[in-house]
Amino acid sequence: MQTKLRVLIVEDDPTSANALRTLISARGFEVIQAVTLADAIGQLDHSFFAVLLDLMLPDGDGAAVLKRMREINQSTKVIVMTGVNDAARIDALKTWSPEGVLKKPLNLADLFRHLSV
Repeated sequence: MQTKLRVLIVEDDPTSANALRTLISARGFEVIQAVTLADAIGQLDHSFFAVLLDLMLPDGDGAAVLKRMREINQSTKVIVMTGVNDAARIDALKTWSPEGVLKKPLNLADLFRHLSV
């Protein structure tokens, strides 16, 4: 039996998080969810194939998760999902090498292209 690849979804909006969980699970991934910055950072002890990361979290900036992952040398794919239209803020993310930055509402074809194995 093949082990499922794990994806961490960091999203505080329950509707978006549940929709993503359903879509990604249907593609054969094991999905773990986090709704806050603290929850997400607490999950970094585990290994993930990919992290879907919202920037606007109730307890801080999701970019802190990406930064922390790179500081501890995790090369996990990180796909940032955001409704933020601040070009300077989006450009600053490149320092931490996300796999991609997707604007909300998400284009699912783009999302799944980034999640391809």
